[in-house]
Amino acid sequence: MKYKVIVVGSFRSREFGVVGGIARSCEELMESEFTERFDVLTVDSTQRTNPPPNVLLRGFFSVGRLLHFILQLVKHRPDGVLLFFSSGMSFYEKILMGSFAKLVGAKVFLFPRAGALIESSSRSKFIRRIHRLLLRCGDVFLAQGRTWQRYARSTGGFQKSDTYIVPNWTASNQCFSLGDDKMEALEAKATPTIAFVGWLEIEKGVRELLQACEKLAKFGLSFTCLLAGDGTQKQWALDFIERHGLNGKVKLQGWLGDNELLEHYRCADIFVLPSWKEGMPNSLIEAMSSGLCPVVTSVGIIPDFVRDYEHGLLVEPRSAESLYEALKALIETPELQVECARAAHKLAQEFEKNRVIPRLCDIMEKRLSS
Repeated sequence: MKYKVIVVGSFRSREFGVVGGIARSCEELMESEFTERFDVLTVDSTQRTNPPPNVLLRGFFSVGRLLHFILQLVKHRPDGVLLFFSSGMSFYEKILMGSFAKLVGAKVFLFPRAGALIESSSRSKFIRRIHRLLLRCGDVFLAQGRTWQRYARSTGGFQKSDTYIVPNWTASNQCFSLGDDKMEALEAKATPTIAFVGWLEIEKGVRELLQACEKLAKFGLSFTCLLAGDGTQKQWALDFIERHGLNGKVKLQGWLGDNELLEHYRCADIFVLPSWKEGMPNSLIEAMSSGLCPVVTSVGIIPDFVRDYEHGLLVEPRSAESLYEALKALIETPELQVECARAAHKLAQEFEKNRVIPRLCDIMEKRLSS
């Protein structure tokens, strides 16, 4: 017997040109055995622009999605609802959907992906109480790591038996193949290539990265830094590169297609993502499976998996100095970069979709049958 499930996530990201972690996860999910084991209906909640549209426009789209979701509930009477969501309006919208799903007897599987939820609840007792109240709409909490699981139990009030760790499953076969090739010929380089992938936004640590690069160049360290992505900080970055004479060392590449992104990882040795806040970034998983040594901030659930000086180097968020010291260590000690790259590539197996998605299916089938 196939259970009927509504999945609420991002299914139109390519149409809107908005790249996001949930979009990639949903894309992989719909191309997996998940669609064979369940009768799947989808409700799209893709953010249409980055930065997000104004509050009134977002509210308009949100109401439209909510009405569409309610119509699907009434028409199809699903056994379960799988809700992907981030923070802010996405959180409140999905909580409303979960509440309506409970009214028609569907089991609600909550799958949050934004570390900002954990961060905000840790800062305020009032917000923790609000989260606990709202999360009651969920029957099952799917946690990307131990930190999310602790949040589910301490803030959300979930029992241990109702929380399951399901890592991000965006380590693709193409990235693993690339990483396997790298592992066979991995060697220390005198001039490593540093790769960044993501939005060129302040909170992604773009300014700290370029400030660290400026300091590396100032002290005569040899490197190349390639940034894949776009955003509001693009012009600031171009001006900074020109002002500090980094044209020969730092290059902005814009958004890359799938094949171009693989080539981006192929050419790189070190992956850097100095975000101020994260969940478990897709780009980090892609980079590790591609055989790169990660330098990332110790935010979100990243420290649940990446151990400092074992799988890569963890740095303080909002600190160009901390980022500079980490990159300097890897450039001056290339053997460390090689050791971490090997360990990170092995760690990436935990995020392999053919390993994780079957586990998700098993969990959902078990809970829907009880």
